[in-house]
Amino acid sequence: LDHESEERNILKAALSGYHQCVCDFKLNCLAALCIIMRQPVWVDYIACSIDSVIVNTITAYPPVTKKISYLGEIMSLLGRKTLCLIAGASRGIGRAISLAIGSCLAEDSDIILMSRDKSALENVKREILRKSPGVFVYICQCDLSKPSQETFLDCLRPLMNLRPNNHYDVSMVIHNAASIGPIDRPALKLMNSEELTNYFDLNLTSTILLNNAFFQLCEKDFSTERVCVNITSGAAYHAIKSLHLYSAAKAARDAFFRVLATEEPGIRVLSFNPGPVVTDMQVEIYSRTFDSDIKMWSRDGMQNQTFQTCDYVANKLMEYLRENTFQSGLFYDAKDQTVAFKQNQKLASEEKVVLAWDRTRDHLRVKQITLNKKVVVMSGKEKPVGGLKLVRAVRRERAKELRTIKSKEKRKRVAERRKLRATFGEDICPVQQPKTLENTREYDETIVLPNDEEEVYEENTDEIAPYFHMKTKPKVLLTTSPKAKVVSWKLCYEFHRCIPNSHVIGRKGISLKRLISLANSKNYTDIVVVHEDRRSPNGLVLCHLPDGPTAYFKMQNVKLPKDIKNCGKGTVFGNPELVLNNFSTRLGHTVARMLACLFPQDPHFGGRRVVTFHNQRDYIFFRHHWYEFKKDGTKAALKELGPRFTLRLKALQKGTFNPKFGQFEWILKRHEMETSRRRFFL
Repeated sequence: LDHESEERNILKAALSGYHQCVCDFKLNCLAALCIIMRQPVWVDYIACSIDSVIVNTITAYPPVTKKISYLGEIMSLLGRKTLCLIAGASRGIGRAISLAIGSCLAEDSDIILMSRDKSALENVKREILRKSPGVFVYICQCDLSKPSQETFLDCLRPLMNLRPNNHYDVSMVIHNAASIGPIDRPALKLMNSEELTNYFDLNLTSTILLNNAFFQLCEKDFSTERVCVNITSGAAYHAIKSLHLYSAAKAARDAFFRVLATEEPGIRVLSFNPGPVVTDMQVEIYSRTFDSDIKMWSRDGMQNQTFQTCDYVANKLMEYLRENTFQSGLFYDAKDQTVAFKQNQKLASEEKVVLAWDRTRDHLRVKQITLNKKVVVMSGKEKPVGGLKLVRAVRRERAKELRTIKSKEKRKRVAERRKLRATFGEDICPVQQPKTLENTREYDETIVLPNDEEEVYEENTDEIAPYFHMKTKPKVLLTTSPKAKVVSWKLCYEFHRCIPNSHVIGRKGISLKRLISLANSKNYTDIVVVHEDRRSPNGLVLCHLPDGPTAYFKMQNVKLPKDIKNCGKGTVFGNPELVLNNFSTRLGHTVARMLACLFPQDPHFGGRRVVTFHNQRDYIFFRHHWYEFKKDGTKAALKELGPRFTLRLKALQKGTFNPKFGQFEWILKRHEMETSRRRFFL
């Protein structure tokens, strides 16, 4: 058409007045008008039935795409008159979603809560009406483990006919009902066909039938938009031990809804993964799973609060529905993995372009690549390189760019989480704990739980118990290996300075068994023997008298007070306070109690002395401090008194010292026992 023709003006007027009903407007005509007229066109929203091929046709014209905004303002799925069905709404994530969506819908909206627990649904209904009195809430008690199309239609039809001739802006169904299944045995032990049938009836068949029954009643004329939300799981795409049936059901549901999104463009499908959440299902995983790694992962996530809360997941789902920018049928989760996946795909395509550009012209920043001469110019210096060096140079630059992009994304996520905490409180977005070897340690059955009656009884009746009941006063004998050198003797005298009621005695060629019998006759309660190698201490034997046990330690990183910077000097007095930290297993409790028996259990707080045995990754760090409180009393200043060393338990033997015929309770065998960096014994 001519630039100033009458037909062009007519088309321009028609197009500017036809912006509200784009759903019924032919998109190819819209694209043709945009291309012909070269005018910006603004629409309220375009239905999800837009053909991506036609949209790509529009974007294929650069002069036009700079002027045309063919999406315009996307209308939110919240804040409108809605009919919403929530399956599995009685507890956990379903309950949180029901409470969150109740306060996000417009007045005169209808919410149908479905579950088999009627009393729990009544509680959820009361909470929704207390926060949002303008919505109507109905209860549908139905057992989803017995799926039937007629049953679902009979349950939903009366509720949806309570308000006849009622038109909705949005009709939405949220599928949340699920169970964890038989996780107490591996996949090869699933032999009961009836058990499998019942599980898939609840987690797959009922979801499909309920979804079809709902949209059979909510036809196209029933509401303007139709939405289906599938609460899925990362287990559908990742192999997790013991979650065999759960993973299979979630994967099948995701596949079904992807096909539904393809076959029915008029239904917007959102597959939402909440991630690990603290719910009753998570507690069931911890209590029933047969796999120790999954049990430890579940326990650590709940204890360290690294799992999300139900309220946070519900608010994240509301964000997706409010923005209404998700692509129908795709997999989204609470951590925006789909968006990150798209960004990575885009980055990968850009990397190929950058790499091709580098090989033909100039490399980024200071590098220049010339393929015919195989020369890389760096900072003005020519260096001949081969093909491998050339590839490595390119990889370094690409890796640097990736690290920069990753750092920017991380800072952005941290800022968003900080903003959420400032707006909604700490519970909505808890501070994430970094993963370390300590909080991800392998599960150990010997870990002592708080108030363990069996452990308390053993500690009150063993051979060390009288020291903690203050019925026996410690008396410690300190000695060295035969022909010890100066450093070992100095360390013994530092022990004598640190341990009250201790005595340093030379061996003079006496065997350790003979020394133990002499110590028993003199009423000593413990013997500490410092061993050395190449004129420096390298081992320590702690023998409890009269009947043991005996512990063998490897000693390293020994520093005397003269080797410690700003070490305190002077005499010490009084019994020190004792700190035993991070001994969590039964073996750790035994070792810690043996070390505690060297010191009296009635500390003199006036002396302001503290002795610390800190266990970290099975290495026991010894420190000796003097402390002084500040004037306001809120903080204390520490002054190290020495000595300083590190112990590593090598063996624990019953009875007194007898390495040849003694009965060992525990021996460290490094090549057999240290199979993982996350496995600890103390």
